[in-house]
Amino acid sequence: MEIYDEAGRFNVRGSLLWERIKCVRGAAGTAFLGSNHRLRAALSRGLSGKPLKIGVVRGSISHGHGSSRIGETDWASLLQKWASKSLQNCTLRNGSVPGTPSAYMAMCLDMAIDQDVDIVIAEYVVNDGKDNSIDNNLRLMEFERLTCSHGVTYPRNDSDWHPFHNGLEDVYGALAPYYDLPWLSFRAATFRRAAFLEDPEFTYKDIMNSKVAHDYLHPSDFGHQILADLVIWLFRQTALDLILRPWSSDDEELLQERMPTM
Repeated sequence: MEIYDEAGRFNVRGSLLWERIKCVRGAAGTAFLGSNHRLRAALSRGLSGKPLKIGVVRGSISHGHGSSRIGETDWASLLQKWASKSLQNCTLRNGSVPGTPSAYMAMCLDMAIDQDVDIVIAEYVVNDGKDNSIDNNLRLMEFERLTCSHGVTYPRNDSDWHPFHNGLEDVYGALAPYYDLPWLSFRAATFRRAAFLEDPEFTYKDIMNSKVAHDYLHPSDFGHQILADLVIWLFRQTALDLILRPWSSDDEELLQERMPTM
């Protein structure tokens, strides 16, 4: 179900379809939340009107590949539009470089995002290849170097014919509780409805860029909308949590804790 039709017009039916299910899928796609103290700290500042900087690092997906208009319909641009309206003094810098693994970004992070960034969204499940081992996993070690001091891990699954456990997502998932980082899963948000329940209005052929280039690695506009909504869901739930559980000395103590060793 495309968000935009061939003429570039907004597909209302496609949008409403995702509106109906994104609350459930947003919850399902939040694979791990943890204490969420880093994001609580960042959004607490942002909601008070202070400057908030978001950084995105990844490869071609976050660069916008698969979307019909990079800079408009890709997930990072959709997130930027939402954040600029909802948080007022918020900016997003997309430092994604197509075709690169996390090892590249671990060395070049300072060139990709601002030094004083508040939130970093990273996703390298596809570009880092396949290796399901936990011990002595070089790909995991490189991704760990990248994520050990920043905000959101963003893994995903890439097609409708691969098994659920395909790729590095489950291996990378071990880093989320270890470093107490939120982990969002595109796979968890889409698999049950698209693959298991086989909903004809919510298929991987619609979610991924398969209609244009038989591409099951990069999401379509609809898939990019889902990716953006997953992050927006996390931000909204964190903002709600700040109302129900205001920032306190407990959060301050968590911020002062040292990071676990790699």
